[in-house]
Amino acid sequence: MSEGITHTAIVDDCARLALASSKVCEAFKKALTDHLDMARLGGITRHGDRHNVALLASFREQWPPADENDTVPRKLAFVLGWLSHRAADRTMKKVFRDLDGDCAESPRDCSVYNDACVLREVYGGGDPFSYVANEAGLKDHPGARGTNVAEAEDLFCAMWRRMLVRMHTFIPDDADAEAWLEKVAQTQQRLYVDLKRYAAAYASPDPDKWKRFITDANFYDKDDAIVRVARSLQNGESRSSADVDAAMDDPGNESRYAYMLKRAFGYCLAASAWFEKKITEDEVNQRLEIGRPELSG
Repeated sequence: MSEGITHTAIVDDCARLALASSKVCEAFKKALTDHLDMARLGGITRHGDRHNVALLASFREQWPPADENDTVPRKLAFVLGWLSHRAADRTMKKVFRDLDGDCAESPRDCSVYNDACVLREVYGGGDPFSYVANEAGLKDHPGARGTNVAEAEDLFCAMWRRMLVRMHTFIPDDADAEAWLEKVAQTQQRLYVDLKRYAAAYASPDPDKWKRFITDANFYDKDDAIVRVARSLQNGESRSSADVDAAMDDPGNESRYAYMLKRAFGYCLAASAWFEKKITEDEVNQRLEIGRPELSG
């Protein structure tokens, strides 16, 4: 999945802002606190604009959860991550086309370098993406001397596909096994993302590409108000709801990352108001930009 690192970072930062904000309902805070892993999964899933408003309406009628086995909080966390995915895509897809439209590889170099930048600035090369940062140096690890790395990669790809098959919504059809296998063949994940490109962009980036896709494009600026708040929360510092509001209202010359995060949190605020029945369906659709074309700003 291209942009997976950036999508996950936006989910994580949006969750940090949500937990600090008095404008986000308690149901959202519980879902994000208890099930951030599901929000991250939603953050790398497409097509959220087709379903999110209706799903949120359904979940609010099922809230609070009946017991600890109730799946509604996990599903709610997934939808909140889904909203962040849309915010990132609506901000960056046009940028990718404008800056790197002639790139023959998939994902584009611009996307790879954006992810490498986020890996460095947000995660410091660590959890949950340490494998990308470390990939370039794995050959020096003592275990590598007794391991065929290429064969190990093939094994893990096979295991990944097996897991995806198990997660499919259809079940094996004993009455028509061939039809079931046809579904498997048609819907299996195509593993086209080459992690070596990410490792190289992180560990030894091409200076020209870094300048083009990160510096000149103003992709990430640690001094942006919303970024400062997110990083301070990540570091365990206390921030008030007023701090979050001020960062959202700051009119500074924002980086692309800051704009993505602001858009994602704006979607979260709109969804929270809809969940608490404070706004109409038309209003939430407008605030979530449902049906509007992609815009970079």
